[in-house]
Amino acid sequence: MKMAKWELERDSRQYQLMLDRLSAFERKAIGLPDLVEDLRSLIDALSSTNRWAQELLSDWWTLEQVYAVAIDRDQLQSLPQDSEDLVKEAITALRDLLARAVAENQAELKQEVQ
Repeated sequence: MKMAKWELERDSRQYQLMLDRLSAFERKAIGLPDLVEDLRSLIDALSSTNRWAQELLSDWWTLEQVYAVAIDRDQLQSLPQDSEDLVKEAITALRDLLARAVAENQAELKQEVQ
């Protein structure tokens, strides 16, 4: 199903906000709790017809699991190396997915203009 222009534009904003939050986390401007919460809210705000939402949620889920385990084990202030590695892998996967989603979204917006 083809998305309306306003949906494409809104999803573009959501993608950029997700990338901004990932960058903020990498700069240590926000912690894992904020990253997990913010990404979930941004993914949930994507259009209902957005084909990338499920894939983004899949990688977000890794962050959620690391966060939950860290809380349970009282390791939130200093994650063990294996948890740090999982977070880095999830962030890399999210960035890759977002790059593909942004490229597809921009192509669809260009078609809307023509």
